[in-house]
Amino acid sequence: MAPGWTAASAGSNPSTQVDSKAMEILRQHGLAMSTPEPRGFQELPPLEWDYVVGMGCGDKCPSNLRAKRFIQWDIPDPEDGPKDLYQALYDDLEGRIKNLIQEFSR
Repeated sequence: MAPGWTAASAGSNPSTQVDSKAMEILRQHGLAMSTPEPRGFQELPPLEWDYVVGMGCGDKCPSNLRAKRFIQWDIPDPEDGPKDLYQALYDDLEGRIKNLIQEFSR
């Protein structure tokens, strides 16, 4: 993550636990979750975010979050898929996030 950035994750219909395969992929890349339990949009801090990225939430995407820019990424839910699908999604998201950081840093 870029210095000075705050990232948060939340969902429209959070599960009761974080997917173990997702956590394993994150650990393999040296990333740790500061909050290892799923949370809903209403649990995010009341900030004005620079970006809010929806990832497949469609009409359930948060409309009450304040953001300078809303982006929609069509990302499939890997739930119960093979581990290589999780890795492929990680790679895709890593590239998108790097591009977003570069765009914002200009």
